[in-house]
Amino acid sequence: MKRRIRKNESAVESLTEQLKRTEEKLDSIEVTENGVDIDELGEEIERLHHQKQQLTSTINTLSPIAEMNSQILNEEDDVPAAMKSDDIVSELDPASQSVTCWTCGSSVERAQIADQVETVQEIMREKRSERDALTERIQKKTTRKQELESERTEREDLRKQRADVSTEIETRRETLSELRQHRRTLEDEISELLEQHGKETDREARLSELYDEISDLEYERGQLSNDLERVEEEISEIKTALSTRETVENDRKSVAEELREQRERIDQTEQELVSTFNEMMQRVLDRLEYNAIERIWIERRSSGTRMSAESEFELHLVRTTDEGRAYKDTVDSLSKSEREVIGLVVALAGYLVHDVGEHIPFVIVDAIEMFDADRIQGLLEHFNQHAEFVITAVLPEEQNELDGLYDSISTAALGAD
Repeated sequence: MKRRIRKNESAVESLTEQLKRTEEKLDSIEVTENGVDIDELGEEIERLHHQKQQLTSTINTLSPIAEMNSQILNEEDDVPAAMKSDDIVSELDPASQSVTCWTCGSSVERAQIADQVETVQEIMREKRSERDALTERIQKKTTRKQELESERTEREDLRKQRADVSTEIETRRETLSELRQHRRTLEDEISELLEQHGKETDREARLSELYDEISDLEYERGQLSNDLERVEEEISEIKTALSTRETVENDRKSVAEELREQRERIDQTEQELVSTFNEMMQRVLDRLEYNAIERIWIERRSSGTRMSAESEFELHLVRTTDEGRAYKDTVDSLSKSEREVIGLVVALAGYLVHDVGEHIPFVIVDAIEMFDADRIQGLLEHFNQHAEFVITAVLPEEQNELDGLYDSISTAALGAD
């Protein structure tokens, strides 16, 4: 009985010390949080992402305008006659030369366009700087949010552990109180038996009962010992889990960082794809002389949340009338050859952005039978600038016109034998 009481007293003391350490650690975590609302922090991160997306959209919108006007200004000798002024003074002073605006159709001086281009470029630089600052803020706040979420999880675990230990302490104290009371009862009964030593028969009977009770108490002690071992094993498991928590947390942070880098890589690739397509599309339209089309470009739009963002790409088309008036048109109005040109440019842009040429140094250009020889030659020249080898199949009539410009093989020669 004494050993059983000492064992329970030792268990209560050990559990009380563990409860004290748990509460101290819990208090330190609650102080660290300092009233920060994780949900509000998440909403702020979403707002910053939205601002960043708006800045990116603004940059993507201004970029084609600046590039188009810069191209008009830089390629002075290639400016179409319809866009030049016949004023002799303008020819003597290029800065005062007037050109026709490709967006509104009005006549403006080249110097005015140059000033507008510089203004747009300055705005783009400011927007890029703002976007970089927003990116840095997003990264810092995301890291802070992850730290707070980790502290919240640890705090909940500690609270559960505190409740479990408190319950176990209460149970042990109740058992200890019962044992002490029972010990006092047994001591009183033994004293009475000693006083009644004259009544041997009754004494032996009582002693037999006491032995039976002692046997029952020994069995109960075994049960409590098993419970104690179970509690000690749980405590050991908790300590082991706490010791590995730092490793698991580092792994989680590593995975989160890798996921963020992959998302930024996808975002950068999509932006590069849009920029590459828009630039190539304008060059191909000019080279193939699609005079009825002023410009074709794609615009990237993002939707969803940061954790599950999705991108959509919208194709825009601007045509010009015979009188030189520009207007926005729909993709449904494109001819078959115009659709094929867009498809080929999309494929080439993807080929370049994803660095396919590092592993596959050739490009196969298919479905060009609706182009004439001049446009086929223009396409091949453009593709040759970006791929080491370009392969295509043409009809005999186009092959005759292209003969001598490229290495060719006749399919008739392949089936001769």
